[in-house]
Amino acid sequence: MLLTRILSALVMGVLFALALFGLSDGAWSAAMLLVIGAAAVEWAGLARLGSMGRYGFVLLVVLLCLGGALWSGLAWGDAMPARVGWVYWIAALFWLVGVPLWLWRLPTSVSSRNVAALGLPVLVPAYLAMLQLRTLGAWVLLGIMAIAWIADTAAYGFGRWLGRHKLAPRVSPGKTWEGVFGALLTLCLYVLILCYWLDPSARDAARLYLDARDAAQGAAQAGWWSAIGWLLAATGLLAVASILGDLFESSLKRHAGVKDSGWLIPGHGGVLDRLDSQFALLPLAAWLILLGPRLP
Repeated sequence: MLLTRILSALVMGVLFALALFGLSDGAWSAAMLLVIGAAAVEWAGLARLGSMGRYGFVLLVVLLCLGGALWSGLAWGDAMPARVGWVYWIAALFWLVGVPLWLWRLPTSVSSRNVAALGLPVLVPAYLAMLQLRTLGAWVLLGIMAIAWIADTAAYGFGRWLGRHKLAPRVSPGKTWEGVFGALLTLCLYVLILCYWLDPSARDAARLYLDARDAAQGAAQAGWWSAIGWLLAATGLLAVASILGDLFESSLKRHAGVKDSGWLIPGHGGVLDRLDSQFALLPLAAWLILLGPRLP
């Protein structure tokens, strides 16, 4: 099992890197639509929809994603998709208000239709964010996605080392508050290192993107120190979002009575199992970039 997990992770890493750095904007849009489509199939399974309901749900998700990408221009790499800003607001309210309330109440009985409906604010904004954040540059998207990977690894390590207080024992007994604080500290170090070593080309791409955003809606300019403070605060929020994404999917699996969301990735389960944190983190990252200060 361990060898299978390692080999699967290596294959996924290579394929993702080839797609991220090698595909055109249109091809990247199509590849990510396949990923979201696979995730939608698994979500329909968690909702325990019938065969017709599953087909209908997957088709609805794909059409909403495709329509949003075409209408906003993201399908061909538009650098300023102001038209989808409201989608990220919906995602922010869902992840920062709705999901914490869900995890606090942890309903034991939810209809299949309601579980399916919950998939829309998870999958559609995540797809649009995957496209939008890549317009900043492949390395920028990779750096944002690394927040979830670092948070998960650090939380596991600190939790095993210092963990005493359970974070959400009814949903994920292995997670601890000590792991969360350890992840936040590790991410602060990660952001400071990025700010110091930021590649000039990535910095120029970020400036171009933010200049385009400012031309459409305006934004306050900030000095480097205040910008770093904003980045630290935003990273902390994204770390919390990644944890919420993991816990939310775990709660749905418990509700459905399954261990994994699917079988597509040998040794790892399904697409949702591997991308649950990213589905929460990416739309919030796009939302924060739309709100954030312009670099000097």
